[in-house]
Amino acid sequence: MNKNKIDKFMQTSTTNKMTNKINLHFSPRFEWLQYDKKMFFRSAAFANQQLQQEQEVFDHLRDAKTEDEWIAAIKKINSFFAVVHHQSEQCYAAVDRVRSIPLFYGVENDNFYLSDDAKWVQEKVGDKEHDPLAETEFLLTGYVTGSDTLYPQVKQLQAGECLFVKNSAMGLQLSKKTYFQYHHKYSDTVKESELLEQLDEVLNNVFQRLVNLAQGRTLVIPLSGGLDSRLVALMLKRIGYDNIITFSYGKPGNKESKTSQEVAENLNLRWEFVPYSRDAWYRWFHSHERKTHYQISDTLSSSFHLQDWPAIWELKQKCVIPENSIFIPGHSADLLEGSRSTSMPHLYQSEQKQISSDDLVAAIIKYHYRLRSWGDSYNQFAAAIRKKILTSLDDLQQFPDIASAFESWDMKERQAKFVVNSVRVYEFWEYDWWLPFFDLEFIDFWSNVPLQYRVNRKLFGVYIQRLYLTMLNVDKQFTTLSIMDIFKPYIKSNSLLMFIIKKMELKFYSPYDHHSLCWYGCLPKKIFNKQYSGIENINSFLSLEYLGKINFNDE
Repeated sequence: MNKNKIDKFMQTSTTNKMTNKINLHFSPRFEWLQYDKKMFFRSAAFANQQLQQEQEVFDHLRDAKTEDEWIAAIKKINSFFAVVHHQSEQCYAAVDRVRSIPLFYGVENDNFYLSDDAKWVQEKVGDKEHDPLAETEFLLTGYVTGSDTLYPQVKQLQAGECLFVKNSAMGLQLSKKTYFQYHHKYSDTVKESELLEQLDEVLNNVFQRLVNLAQGRTLVIPLSGGLDSRLVALMLKRIGYDNIITFSYGKPGNKESKTSQEVAENLNLRWEFVPYSRDAWYRWFHSHERKTHYQISDTLSSSFHLQDWPAIWELKQKCVIPENSIFIPGHSADLLEGSRSTSMPHLYQSEQKQISSDDLVAAIIKYHYRLRSWGDSYNQFAAAIRKKILTSLDDLQQFPDIASAFESWDMKERQAKFVVNSVRVYEFWEYDWWLPFFDLEFIDFWSNVPLQYRVNRKLFGVYIQRLYLTMLNVDKQFTTLSIMDIFKPYIKSNSLLMFIIKKMELKFYSPYDHHSLCWYGCLPKKIFNKQYSGIENINSFLSLEYLGKINFNDE
């Protein structure tokens, strides 16, 4: 995005629909399709295109007279979307199953405000102070859970949720209904061979839908050294889609980029590399473009993702990526496939069917609320955080085991609020995106996979190894787990060992100097050394900077 266009976006405000009670606003940065000036719909990769397979669904949405009819129509949509239907004195709104296109709302003086721009809602409701609990969560996780944002009167629709607003003689009435929540409903008798056949069919369907959507446009894969982005490349190559660019980034010669290049070469795909350095990161972070990205992409509920932000900037400046390209990241197949079992093995014991709320909350806090140490200032919110976690999961009896409940929370909170928020990077640089591993059919498949096949990503490991060997016609084997993966759960569970390792790391192998992405260079080393205790990662620093609690400048 060039500077003139950025400044134009900053100065422009578009309000599509205003009444005395129900007020809608849609950002001019995105193309919202309109139906009869009553229904507003936005999808991830349908820019300047007429909806095709979903047209019938939206005809049903337009004709929905009741909340149940609206929800039934929403459930049919296998897409990444946000939709608003405003007619007369009522308004229906919904986001997709992973909240990929967020909607925010608030009420002030009996007026309802809804927008894809959180800061517009904040301005309308007059919120100026952060909610202490929300700010605490933000500092511990990098995002705010539930329907909350950093500001108490600014709310957000959650993943798989519908919002209903009615203006009556009694005033505004708001209600919400969840139409989707990820949980497992499997049979322990299913065979591995049957699951592998089903997975193959599902993946073919998922990527055929993507190819039909792309219609020949360039598909850009952020190809890491991991298996999920590799599967994206394998499936597109298998289907026969040739207009593909892959890319990697980081310190020249880093292990991830070497693996990425090897995979791209094996599949005969174009591969680009963007070198990172600490000096470059300082320049990128303090640029007008980065500051503007923060201003116009702010959800008031999540830290920003900067990992591939400068890589896309550099590739765009060099005209490597065509303007109408679609980015296809590998989010987040690993969660569905059972990756959490390597870090939280005690949750994935097949015999552990009884769900203890204490054990579940402790596991979620240990895995997700860990950007910094819990001092007294955080401990005072422990009870409130526990309540938010259990409220998010609702009835624990709906889950067949504790691992399913753990993954459900991750899907609804971390994936929807934080991980998927990374697509704001593609939007800022004016590209479309698509998330094939959040396709409804793929999600549904994994919700039916028994626990024993998700431990250590067993089923997925067997599948991708067979696919990789078949596609390359070679005998080379690879494992889904490294030596460090095997010992990582023990290391992380041993607080004394972790303390010793981090102290040694800080003294002899500081992440500031040796991280493969060099991204700690966005702040001066003296500030890093002052703040780093061995626990923090880059998001620990970015969350502090976002809240104004740390200054990344040299002064």
